[in-house]
Amino acid sequence: MTSSEAYREKLDSFASQQNTLQMRLFWLIFLTIEGMTIASALMMTFENTSWVDIATRWLCVVAFLAFMLSAKRTKRYEQSYMAMCLLFNCVLLPVNYFASGGLSGAIPLHYLIGLFMCSFVMSSKQKLFSFLTSLTVMLGSVVVGLLCPEYVRPTNSLTGSANLIFSLIVVSSALNMVTSLVMREHRSHIRREINNGIIDVLSTVVESRSAEAGDHVMRIKGYTRLLLEQVNDVYGINLTLDEKEIVYSASAMHDVGKIAIPDSVLLKPGRFTPEEFEIMKKHTIFGCDIISSMKDIQDKRYYEYCYNICRYHHERYDGKGYPEGLVGDEIPLMAQIVSLADVYDALINSRCYKKAISLDKAYEMIVNGECGAFSPKLLECFRRARSKMEEFAREPFVNPLEAKMNQHMQAKLDNKENTD
Repeated sequence: MTSSEAYREKLDSFASQQNTLQMRLFWLIFLTIEGMTIASALMMTFENTSWVDIATRWLCVVAFLAFMLSAKRTKRYEQSYMAMCLLFNCVLLPVNYFASGGLSGAIPLHYLIGLFMCSFVMSSKQKLFSFLTSLTVMLGSVVVGLLCPEYVRPTNSLTGSANLIFSLIVVSSALNMVTSLVMREHRSHIRREINNGIIDVLSTVVESRSAEAGDHVMRIKGYTRLLLEQVNDVYGINLTLDEKEIVYSASAMHDVGKIAIPDSVLLKPGRFTPEEFEIMKKHTIFGCDIISSMKDIQDKRYYEYCYNICRYHHERYDGKGYPEGLVGDEIPLMAQIVSLADVYDALINSRCYKKAISLDKAYEMIVNGECGAFSPKLLECFRRARSKMEEFAREPFVNPLEAKMNQHMQAKLDNKENTD
């Protein structure tokens, strides 16, 4: 297996595993609702109630299983969850409502939980659509039950007790989901702060050794963020705000491997010899070794993005990059984005071996392929983000960690003066 195939396999595995909040909520809600429906169907079957009620429940059981298989196969959890929510609220609950005593049964509590379900997993538009549809069906069922009481069948003690138990199960599951959500977000926030702190420290250490300007990492992060704003529209993907923030932060780790490059090479004024360039190219591998050593203390998504950006940000779309000579979309998209940001920053700022060039000239060189090949779609992102990137490039920056250190030193000096 080649390295690119191994990477694809790792990426596919990462995308398919069910450890994200969205997937976990889907499976938790699905299992709760499916279990409740199966229990209700069995109860109605043994009670010899109307065959319509029995058939409806078993059809819902089959439909929920179909949604589960569809979600597992396509990974389209939002759409599958929306279909499950509508089936539960618009079919199963009205049937239960009329077959279990209407307002006198426990079904109204089911309806509240049904509406509560609309707050999870789906996109904002899907949530609104599902909520309004479910609310309309719920109110319609209540109105029909009040105006036409003959449609409502009195519930027996067994059915009423079962409905109450099912309602409590759903309420308990919903509360557990909310608790899990809050706790997970809290842990994610703490871990994100730790990751950002690690990244800031390492990137500052790299810059302190490098001959590049001290705000290089801050500019790379800024250009990366501006390019990410265009990615969803150009590539037709659904990169979430949280993922964009992770990529934005992880971009600071692109050159962390330079810590391991000898000063004689890293700080050399002028261009590298072929031998020195081979040493410099190893910073991508060294960086991955550093990131891998911190794997256990990093969030999994942070680790994946940091690793891929560090290893592949010098690959080129035409296969002429390093360290592996990947071609085209074999290169991770986020590494491609950071690569363009890195090239752009290198062009418009002075280096020990070159002078800075104008923003217009840098743009033309990248678009015309004078600085290596980039994806046509990525170049379209660059075109769309050009004005904001140029505006960003003109702004002065201060490393936040460096600013905190200076502030701390100033506070100590002020304190000493006051003491004296």
